[in-house]
Amino acid sequence: MRLLFVGNADNPLLVDLALELKRLRPGLVIDILSERSSRHPRAQQAFDSIRSPEGGGWMRTTRGVKFFWSILRYRSLLSDVPGDYDAVHVFYLSAIWGALSDALASKGRRLVVSLFGSDVYRASGFLKPLQSRLLKRAEKITASNQDTLDAALRTYSFAEDSCAIVRFGLRPLEHIERLRALGDRSIHKHAMAIPEDRVVIAAGYNASPHQHHAEIIDALGALPSDLRARLFVVVPMTMGGTPEYKAGVRAMLEGKGLEHRVFADLLTDEDVARLRLATDIMIQVQPTDQLAGAMQEHLFAGSVVITGSWLPYGVLREAGVRFWTVNDRSELTTAVKACIQELSTRQTISLGNAAPIGALSSWSHTAPQWSALYD
Repeated sequence: MRLLFVGNADNPLLVDLALELKRLRPGLVIDILSERSSRHPRAQQAFDSIRSPEGGGWMRTTRGVKFFWSILRYRSLLSDVPGDYDAVHVFYLSAIWGALSDALASKGRRLVVSLFGSDVYRASGFLKPLQSRLLKRAEKITASNQDTLDAALRTYSFAEDSCAIVRFGLRPLEHIERLRALGDRSIHKHAMAIPEDRVVIAAGYNASPHQHHAEIIDALGALPSDLRARLFVVVPMTMGGTPEYKAGVRAMLEGKGLEHRVFADLLTDEDVARLRLATDIMIQVQPTDQLAGAMQEHLFAGSVVITGSWLPYGVLREAGVRFWTVNDRSELTTAVKACIQELSTRQTISLGNAAPIGALSSWSHTAPQWSALYD
């Protein structure tokens, strides 16, 4: 069998999915048309070939111009892609892929589209008709939860019987489970060069402005001085974001006098697991989300998670997963203060999240469901 992935070869979820599919289907070939070349250490093992646009200079970074430049470059790349794939699988409902939907569909016997959540919730303007084109060409459309599928069905016109709920597995869960046995949270703080006596707070999980780092940092800076002095803020910024944005986040942390560490370079799976285990409190307050893998990893590791009540996490609640919510980001200071004051109790409660998260998102459970999409 031959598959063509269309997405980001840097994304650890796609790398892990490819490796799991190859485990289930010996001899499987997976090529990828990627937004960029991959820095992931296992990308070469996961993908038989990686095609990505090169060059572009200012055209690649200028708003508006970037869209049309990307279409032209991807169209050129697609012209060199063979047309004998058993399936073409598009990850993320991009208007660029919508503009190229006919060309993509011509490369395989079936077209599969996987929604990521933000691609649906942030859809706007003239992009919607292009996104709709892609969905109408798809034989199967997947998302990690029913809320995202329902939102897509309300926004676009496509057949409901083409939908399926399929979740990415989370490789770090395996490492978290193994490393958890080595000892308590202080061991993992030490391994990640984090002071062992501090309350570690993870501010978001990537470098996108949608993580609302400024509001999180402002909320932490507004804590009473005795609580603020106990904090160590970790900011994962290995994915997304511009150098200017990352520098701005660092400046905000320094301006508030918060001891911190920004993770800008890709982490190994083991270091990702250690960072989750080292974290006392994780804050995740994006405007939209599907079912963030990083947040699930924190829940599995026993971190106390604060997130937005507006996010579609019904599947987690139904599974018995415990987390705390705010109705607005202005409530973050109060929420964090309560978490610090009740940290021991809430951490004990959060340890019970490992079993339901493992059942929802282990690759042993999810990989066969992905594989079945191509039969």
